[in-house]
Amino acid sequence: MEDSELKTYYARRLPYRRWVKENHIPVTGLFAEIVPSKLGDGERETGLLDERQRFGWTLEDIELILRPMAETGHEPVGAMGNDAALACLRRHGRFCLFDCFHQLFAQVTNPPIDPIREELVMSIMTYIGNEGNILSETPGHARLVKMTRPVLTDDELDRMRNIPEFPARTLSMHAGEGGMENEERGWLKAALDRLAADALQAAQDGVKIIILSDRIGWRQEVQPTFRSRRTVPSLLAVAAVNRALVESGARPSVGIVVESGEVREVHHFAVLLGFGATAINPYLALAAVADIAARAVLAPCQTTANYVSAVCKGLMKIMSKMGISTLRSYRSARIFEAVGLGPEIVRRYFAGV
Repeated sequence: MEDSELKTYYARRLPYRRWVKENHIPVTGLFAEIVPSKLGDGERETGLLDERQRFGWTLEDIELILRPMAETGHEPVGAMGNDAALACLRRHGRFCLFDCFHQLFAQVTNPPIDPIREELVMSIMTYIGNEGNILSETPGHARLVKMTRPVLTDDELDRMRNIPEFPARTLSMHAGEGGMENEERGWLKAALDRLAADALQAAQDGVKIIILSDRIGWRQEVQPTFRSRRTVPSLLAVAAVNRALVESGARPSVGIVVESGEVREVHHFAVLLGFGATAINPYLALAAVADIAARAVLAPCQTTANYVSAVCKGLMKIMSKMGISTLRSYRSARIFEAVGLGPEIVRRYFAGV
């Protein structure tokens, strides 16, 4: 059999085109265009600054990371070698859980994949929905929400929340009120257990998209009590929810979307995806990019598109280090090493690292 004859036979063996057409789930405007984050005059000066402080942002995050990404569409280039202290040994600044994880590299002489010259064989496309038994072919396999990239703008997340046949539920990553000086021991574990239980209940209720959010409504009204809120790190929340859903067998049919102000660097996206996140909305980074555009008199649509593009290119570069060509193979692969985390945390939430 010739090549074309063989492919035609398998392509026409079953009515695949009709299955896709009948099971297509239209989501109006999703990934159609980049809509920048909307900032009011007062929000730019108050809410945005307070949120940056809440998540431990520094001036370097904005000027050395976000600004080049927003202006050029590429990750900034730095000197070889990182002389920063390990996250577990730093005496100053906010502790960032993402910094405890380091990417692994394939131990080969030549690069496993060149993400620029071999971009044709790489894909960051992903889906939400139960793919079913891959050894059988049924119309239900086409009942999926297709996502061309894992980075969601605020507008796209709003659309994801309103897909009729894929109900969504938002779970808060806030652990409650109370000053840091009065915290009781074990609040973080209790918050993670609550998130896992709520996620399992949502899956049992038929929810298809679980949104983990640490937003506190700063757009509408800046809440002066936000400093007393204890926020679960987004990485721990994703790891706990993903683990609970996997153990219950509900993970394939449920998508985990993260709405977090912590996420700003490409490494942050990679770690969240590597531990089970389906898509990520970095709302504070998008707001900061819009603020950069407003202050520099740039087009907010273009700067937002540049930032999203830089993140997507960075993800492909990270995947190529291990020879992985598709995002669906990278998700939950846990291809990291952890430095400075206790064995109990690693065993419970990051098993296999």
